[in-house]
Amino acid sequence: MAEEKRSGLSDAMKENLKETMKKVVMTGVGTIFLTEETIRNVLGEIKLPKELWSGIIDNASKTKQEFMGAFAKEVAQVVSQIDIAGEAKKFFENNRMKINIELSFDPKDIDKKSE
Repeated sequence: MAEEKRSGLSDAMKENLKETMKKVVMTGVGTIFLTEETIRNVLGEIKLPKELWSGIIDNASKTKQEFMGAFAKEVAQVVSQIDIAGEAKKFFENNRMKINIELSFDPKDIDKKSE
């Protein structure tokens, strides 16, 4: 009883939290791309206090922002190391380009009243 008062969580709340964390972990990296509504749907059947819900939503949002920032930084670093002109030159030296164009000229419908 003293431990329950110290932690502030009842056994039922601890069990709910445990189940929630299992679901979040099982959802894995995919949670990065989930919206708040999707997270609520995934975890919907679990009864959680509002504070815990807001914590989960905030955490998912922060994780998403951090992931996207790191991902963008990595992509920019990789792209900055590519010699685009050199790669284009190699591509055109090793490949033949064939362009087919079809042009058609059709007369416009002329409104005879405007003449």
